[in-house]
Parts: sequence; structure tokens; C-alpha cells
Amino acid sequence: MNEKNKMLSKNVTFRSNYINIIRSLGIFGITILLIFIISFLSPNFYKTENILNVLRQSSFLLLVAIGQTLVIITQGIDLSVTTIVSVTGCVAAYFVIILNGNLIIAFTIGILSGGIIGLINALLINVGKMEPFLATLSTQIIGYGALLYITNGVPIVPYLYLKPFAILGRGYIGWLPIPIIVVMIITFIFYIITSNTVFGKYIYAIGGNPNAARVSGINVERTIIYVYIISGLLSGLAGVLLASRLNSGQPNAGKDIVTMSIAATVVGGTSFFGGEGTIWGTFSGVVLIGIIGNGLNLLNVSSFLHQVVIGSIIVMAIIIDRYIKRHQWI
Repeated sequence: MNEKNKMLSKNVTFRSNYINIIRSLGIFGITILLIFIISFLSPNFYKTENILNVLRQSSFLLLVAIGQTLVIITQGIDLSVTTIVSVTGCVAAYFVIILNGNLIIAFTIGILSGGIIGLINALLINVGKMEPFLATLSTQIIGYGALLYITNGVPIVPYLYLKPFAILGRGYIGWLPIPIIVVMIITFIFYIITSNTVFGKYIYAIGGNPNAARVSGINVERTIIYVYIISGLLSGLAGVLLASRLNSGQPNAGKDIVTMSIAATVVGGTSFFGGEGTIWGTFSGVVLIGIIGNGLNLLNVSSFLHQVVIGSIIVMAIIIDRYIKRHQWI
């Protein structure tokens, strides 16, 4: 019986990996086709400056989307990332001022504040027995309202430390912007975590069947706590980088990032049913969305239509995902 279970597990794993490969190839093909189309319509797309700009803008989204990927794989969702990005940027800017320009401590406090919000989400889910949607929606609303009340909706600008504060978001190492280098390292780390560690296997197991995972000895509640803390920390890092890029803590900095992170995650092949998804798939989804947004700007398409395009992409991704699940397609 055990041998049959092992064979079944191997078959399920093989099928899941095969589907992920097919999805990734599909996204890659769509991205290449889109690049050719935009390049034909706008020669400015191929300029090095524009490509680096696309990657730099996408780096903030990718950090949030990686955390969102882990959460969605466990059958959860994190709607609080909008608040986290805004709060952490403002916290970092505020502490740069009161700590007389101590960037390391200020940025660390900013990032950790994101982890605290992630922990609150996890406690609401595990202890409060709230659905992830409602738990994270609650922290999103409460956190954002508190931030607007404290800041009066006014950006926090560290006037005396503008140049050093902007280094992380605007600086370069060689010819590469620092945010791109940071996100490349983070992406590789979480690729290793999800594909080659016990913790990564726990995440997929919980998403596949929480009850079976619990019976097999996995501490589901503790793993979920870690996942939401990680999501908070990554969103916090994105918030700090974005604040540095904007040279201020902006209360509205995280606007639309929850929608974009979910879009990138599902487009990248992460299933809303849980248990399926890859970091590289999310990376592909982020790049695809970044190219779409940049292409629409270069073609002078109304910014209002951007939301229509992104929303349509989400709808198509979910329909395809449901089709795959319904027909058990390989």
C-alpha cells in the first residue's frame, strides 16, 4: 500500500511539474510575441534605458508578488500588501529623520513593520479563525486608515537626508539599478526555498490538502504564520525600496499593488485552488505585466485602459486554471 502511495505521489508531482512547465512556456511565448509587437509599434522600447526602467519598476511588484505566491499556494490571499507597502515606506522615512540619517536602522525598522502586519494577519487567521480574505482585508482597511490619520495624507520627506535616502531606490552597482540586483537575489533565494527545502514542501502540501498535511505531521498553523510574515517582510522591503525611489514615504505608494501582485501571480501559473505555482512563473507574470504597462505608455494608450487590460488578463488566467482543474489536463 505504501508503495502505491509513493507511486501516486510521484505521478501527482510529475503531473504538477509538467503543467507548470507548460504554463511557463506559454507565458514565455506570449511575452516574446508581445515584445516583437511593441518593438514594431514603438522603436523606443528596445532602448537600454527603457528596458532597465521596466525591470526596475517591475522589481517592486516582484517582491510583493513572491510573497503573494507563497500565500496563494497555501490557499490564502494577502490583500494587506497595499497598506504594508505604504506603511513601511512612511515608517522608514520617519525613522531616517528621528535617527538623524541612520539608514540601516531606519530601513530595517521599516521592513520589520511589514513583518509585524504579516504576523497580525496570521494570528487573525489561525487564532481568530477568520478567512484569509477577510483577515487581510481588515488589516488593509485598518492599517491604511491609521496611516492616513497619522500622516494626514501628507508624504513624509526626510529633507536633510534626501541624497543618502535615495541611494537604495535610485542607486546603481555598475550599470544595474540596485532594486534589480536586490530582487534578483531574493527571487533566487525563494526559488531554492520553494523547490529544495522542507519548508517549501510544507507550503505545497498545505495548499494541496490542509487536512492531509496536518495528519501527516505538518504544523499547518506555524507554517501559515511563517508564510504571512514572509509576505509582510517582502512587501516591507518593496515599500522601503519604493520610498527610497520616490525620496519620500508616500501614504498612497502601495496603490493598486495588491491587484497587480495577484494578477502577476495567477498569470504566472499559481492556482487559486492552492498547491500549485512557482517563483519563476511569478517572475514571468511580473515581467509580462511590466511589458504590457510600458508598452501601453509608449503607445500613448489611456492609463484608464491599463486596468481594463490587467483585469482581462486575470479573468483569462482564472478561466484557464479552472479548465485545467476541471479536465485534469496534462
